[in-house]
Amino acid sequence: MENSEQRQVYQITDVQVILKIQKSAAYSFIKQVYKTGNPFHVVKIGASYRIPRTGFDR
Repeated sequence: MENSEQRQVYQITDVQVILKIQKSAAYSFIKQVYKTGNPFHVVKIGASYRIPRTGFDR
């Protein structure tokens, strides 16, 4: 399995650690970004969210 430095997408738990926020806050933030498309792109696959590194890291 790849570690988070090799993957091309982040999971919500990665965003939580990077932003140093609680899990519930990370989910709320990512859901809001998914709906608006700003400030980066979020992909929803079933019930899972994936955040492309290129957009998030900018």
